[in-house]
Amino acid sequence: MALLRSVARARRGLTLPKPFAIVVLIALSIIPLIYAAALIWSNNDPVGNIGNVPAAIVNLDAGATVEDSAGSSSSIQLGDDVVSALVDANGDSKEGFGWTVTDADKAKAGLARGDYLAVLTIPADFSANATSPATVEPTGANAAKQGMLSITTNDATNYITGSMAQSLGNTLVRNLADTVSSTYLENVYLGFTTVHDSIADAAEGAATLANGTSELSTGASALADGASTLAIGAGKLNSGLGQISSATDALPAGLSALNAGIGQATTGATDLSTGLATLQGGTSSLAVGADRALTGGTQLSDRLDTLDTATPTLAAGAAQVASSLDQLVVGYNTMTDPQRATALQQLDTAAHQVSDGAGTVSSSVSALDAGAEALVGSASEGTGLSALASGAADVRDGTLAASEGATTLAAGLGSLNTGFDGLTVKLTTLVSSITTAASSSSSLATGADTLKSGASSAADGAHQVDDGAHTLSTGLADGVLKIPTYTNTQANQLGNVAAAPIALDAERENAVALYGAGLAPYFLSLGLWIGSLAVFFMRPALNTRLVGSRLPLWLVALRSYLPNALIAVVQATLAVLAVKFAVGIDIVNLPATFGIAILASLTFMAINQALIALLGAPGRFVGLLFVVLQLSAAGGTYPIQTAAPFFQALHNYLPLTDAVQSFRTLIAGGTLGVGPWVWSLVFWAIGALVAIGIAAFVTRRRLNRNESLEATPVALAKVALL
Repeated sequence: MALLRSVARARRGLTLPKPFAIVVLIALSIIPLIYAAALIWSNNDPVGNIGNVPAAIVNLDAGATVEDSAGSSSSIQLGDDVVSALVDANGDSKEGFGWTVTDADKAKAGLARGDYLAVLTIPADFSANATSPATVEPTGANAAKQGMLSITTNDATNYITGSMAQSLGNTLVRNLADTVSSTYLENVYLGFTTVHDSIADAAEGAATLANGTSELSTGASALADGASTLAIGAGKLNSGLGQISSATDALPAGLSALNAGIGQATTGATDLSTGLATLQGGTSSLAVGADRALTGGTQLSDRLDTLDTATPTLAAGAAQVASSLDQLVVGYNTMTDPQRATALQQLDTAAHQVSDGAGTVSSSVSALDAGAEALVGSASEGTGLSALASGAADVRDGTLAASEGATTLAAGLGSLNTGFDGLTVKLTTLVSSITTAASSSSSLATGADTLKSGASSAADGAHQVDDGAHTLSTGLADGVLKIPTYTNTQANQLGNVAAAPIALDAERENAVALYGAGLAPYFLSLGLWIGSLAVFFMRPALNTRLVGSRLPLWLVALRSYLPNALIAVVQATLAVLAVKFAVGIDIVNLPATFGIAILASLTFMAINQALIALLGAPGRFVGLLFVVLQLSAAGGTYPIQTAAPFFQALHNYLPLTDAVQSFRTLIAGGTLGVGPWVWSLVFWAIGALVAIGIAAFVTRRRLNRNESLEATPVALAKVALL
C-alpha cells in the first residue's frame, strides 16, 4: 500500500529527467510531420503508379471486314489493336493498369477474389460494330452500332478503382474512336474521290450539254426568227382569210337569194308558159266562137229586121184590138147585136192581124231565140258566145297567169341580178383576199424555211443536249450510288455512332450508390482506431490494483481489458448505427458488419492497450504512429498498388487493412469473403492480449523487486504513466 501511495504522489508531482523530456518533446513535435509525410508519400502519385494495379484483358473480338468505296476489302482487328495498345509483345503493360491477357472465366474469378481490380472485356462484335459506320452501303445504316468496351470493377475490393478504370476506359475509347473515325473519314474521303470522278464525268456531260444548249439556243433563236416571220405571215394570212371568211360569209346568203330568185324565175316562167298555152287554146276557141257568134249575130240581125218589120203591124193590130175592145166595152150596153157583131168582127180582124203579127213576131222571136242560142252557143261544144266567153276566160286566166309568171320571173330575175351583183362584189373581195393570202403564204413559207433551219439546228443541239444529258445522268447516277441516303432516324443513328464509334460500359460489381459508401470502410475503421486510442487518454492501460494482487497474470490482463472491451463494443455498435441510419449508407450485410465492427474495435482496443501497457506514455505516441502507418498502407482510398512499395509491403499485415477490406465486402456485398481478415483480426487481438499479459508481468515484477525499496523518481514516473 505504501508503494501505491508513492505512485500516487509521483503522479501529482511528476518530474522527468531532462534527456527523456527532450525526447518526448521531439516526438510530440514530429507527429504532424510523420502524419503529413506518411500520407503524402502513400498518395504521392497514384496515377503514375496505376500500372501496378492488376487488371485483366479478355479479348473476344472476332474482327471485321470493311469494304471501302473503291471496292477493296480489308480486315479490321480492333480487339488486337486494343490489346497491343495496352500490352507489349512480352506481355508487359504499356499503358494504364497492369494488364494481363486472360480468358473470361479466369478474369471473372480473379475479379471476385480481388486478384484483378478491373477486367476489360472486348466483345466478339467489337470490330464489326465499331466499323459499321464505314460501310459504303446505306442499307446498313440501321445496323450501325457503337463498338462497346466493357470494363468491370468490384466496389467490394476498392471503390476508387471503378472511377480510375472508367477514366482509363474513357481515354482508351477516345484513342480508339480517333482511329476508327480516321478510318471512317478516310473511307468517306475516298468516297468523295469516287463521287468526284462521277461528278467529273457529269461535268463533262454538262459541258457537252452546255455546248448543245448553246447550239440549241442558236437554233432556237433562228427558230424564233422564223417563227416571228411565220407569225407575221400567218397574221397576214389570217387577215386575208378573215376577209375571205367575211366575203364568203355573205356568199351563202347571196347564193341562197340567187337560188330563190332562180326558183321564182323558173316558177314564173313555168306559169307564164302554162298561161300562154292556155291563152293559145282560149284564143283558138275564141276565134271559133267569134266566127260562130258572127254567123249567129248575122242571123239574129236578119231576124231582128223581120221582127222590126212585123212589130209595127203587131202594134197596129194590137192597137185596133185595144180600140175595138175599148169601144166594145164602152158601147157594149148601147150597141146592138149587129153593132156588137161588127165590133166583134172588127176586133176579130184586128185580132187576126195581131195574131198574124204575133205569129210573125213569134216566128221571128223563135228564129231570134235560135239565133240567140246559136250566138250564145255552148262552151263545152266550143260554139257561140259561150265558147268566146270560155276562150276569153281562158285568155284572161292565161293572161293573168302569164302576168303573174312574168311578175315572178321579173322578181326572180331581179333577185338573181341582185344576187349576182352581191356575188360579184364578194367574189372580187374574195379574189383580193386570196391574193393577200397568197402573198402572206409566201412570207409564211419563208418563215417556215427559217423555222425549218432553226429547228434543224435545234435538233442538232438537242442531240448534243441529249448526249450531254445522258453523260450527266450517268455521272450523277454513279455519284448518287456513291452517296448514301438516309432517313432521319438512320442519319441520327449513324451520326451518333460516327461521332462516337467506341463507347465504354463501365460496370461496377457490388456497386455502392455514393462516394461516401465507397469510403465508409476506410473512415469507419479509422474511427474505431481513434476511438480505442482516445479511451486511454482517460483510462489506465492496466489496473494497478490487480497488478499488485496475487491474481494470475492472464486474469489480470483479461480483467484490465474487459472494461475497455465493453467500451469498444459500444463504440462499434454506435458507429455502425450512425453509418447505416444517420448517414444513410446502404449496407448489404448489416449483421456481419456489426460483428466485424465489434471485432475490429476489440482488436484495436487491445492493441492500443497493449502498446500503452508495455511502453507507458510513449505507447500513445506509438499508437499514433501506428495508425498513420496503417492509414497509408490500408489502401482505403486508392488501390494499395498505387502506393509506395514500403506501404505495399506492410498492407497485408496491418489490422486496419483487415477491417477496411472486411467492411468493403460487407457493405458492398460480393463473394470475396471476410474469413482471412477475421482470422487476422483475431490473431492481432490475441497477440495484443498476450502483450497486455506481458505488460502485467513486467509491471508486477518491477513492483515486487522494488517492494522493499524506496521508489525512485524514474520508477515512480514509469508506474504513474501506466
